[in-house]
Amino acid sequence: MATTPRRGLPFVFVTWITGLCSGDDQCLWSAWFRARYKYDKFQNDGFDSAAWSADHAALVAKRVKEFEIDGAKVRLEQQNWIRVPGETAILIGKPDIVSELGGQFTIADGKTGTVQKKHWWQGLWYLYMLPRAWQNPHLRVDAELFYATGQRIGITAHEFTPELKQHAFGIMRRIADPIEPSRTPSIPECRYCDIPQCPDRMSDTQDLTPMTDGDF
Repeated sequence: MATTPRRGLPFVFVTWITGLCSGDDQCLWSAWFRARYKYDKFQNDGFDSAAWSADHAALVAKRVKEFEIDGAKVRLEQQNWIRVPGETAILIGKPDIVSELGGQFTIADGKTGTVQKKHWWQGLWYLYMLPRAWQNPHLRVDAELFYATGQRIGITAHEFTPELKQHAFGIMRRIADPIEPSRTPSIPECRYCDIPQCPDRMSDTQDLTPMTDGDF
């Protein structure tokens, strides 16, 4: 498998760190590695990426139409790259939708699955990033998570409290640290990890320890 070091500062996609921020993920090493290397990604045979892409595209298209009916101007995913350089790393994001109506902006991200805390963290990061990327600290912006079930969750910048920022920025600094962290593999995280170079990757079959009736 080809692995190539990235040039310049480590860069970190928001989606790599939301699970670490929420506590759903523990493997800091995976984000640390992704931030520094290009690699041939591991293909998870149990995940139908084509079906997911189709479902997600349909979900986003439906929400775009709703924004446009209300009279909003809409920017789509490929137009929404957000890049915020720091002293030790570069933070990157790509929300599905950025809409604008009467000077009020809404960052909207679609989710085909169930509600998870890390989705909320993704909205918080986007709210932090957009005014900085656009160099407009007075930007009127909120965020929205919209789900295939029809549920919508609104998020405001005020929810990113100083305590949460301290926690989140601490994770970013640990990823930016040149010292490689320990790997902390687990079946739930390894199942969706695309890094084939990890020597500690766990598979779904590793927790199937034979038991006798006397064990429980």
